[in-house]
Amino acid sequence: MFRTIYIGADNFSANVLNALVKSGRCEIVTVGTYPDIQRGRGHKYIPTPVKTTAIELGIPVLEIPDVNDAQIHSRMAKFGVSVGIIVSFKIVPKEFLSAIPGGFVNLHPSLLPDLPGAAPVQWAIMHGYSQSGMTTFVVDEKIDAGRILLQKKFEIGMEETAGEVFDRIAPDGAQLLADLSLIHI
Repeated sequence: MFRTIYIGADNFSANVLNALVKSGRCEIVTVGTYPDIQRGRGHKYIPTPVKTTAIELGIPVLEIPDVNDAQIHSRMAKFGVSVGIIVSFKIVPKEFLSAIPGGFVNLHPSLLPDLPGAAPVQWAIMHGYSQSGMTTFVVDEKIDAGRILLQKKFEIGMEETAGEVFDRIAPDGAQLLADLSLIHI
């Protein structure tokens, strides 16, 4: 079992977080995500799905309002983990990546180098792909271009929506991340 920091924000990354914790194959010492934002007519502060999931799982939350903030980098370094995980988060600078000795691994929902960027499942559906996949890779300063670690293919149904695909593949994404304990990063 390895110890890690998990960084994410959206429903997909929340579902991956939940499945990863349930796998019992890693210890997530903290979860990083965006601060709550005001939404709706009442301008109520709403947490990210990842924050909500972390709280439900009893994992401490580190809010990251600015990925360039040296204090955030320092706080991450104090957790003493050797590698971090990023799923569906913004582009982070070199200083953020170097806060963890082994850097960060990203789970990307495409078979990189095919379909890099922020909407790979949506693009796969729009291009009529019958299958795509997920990739774990070591994050570097280039977008979706680090050293590939593990990949797994998945099918895309003819009538399947991106949301349905994301919900279905989250457990397999968690498995790819859990399998990082089996390889030398």
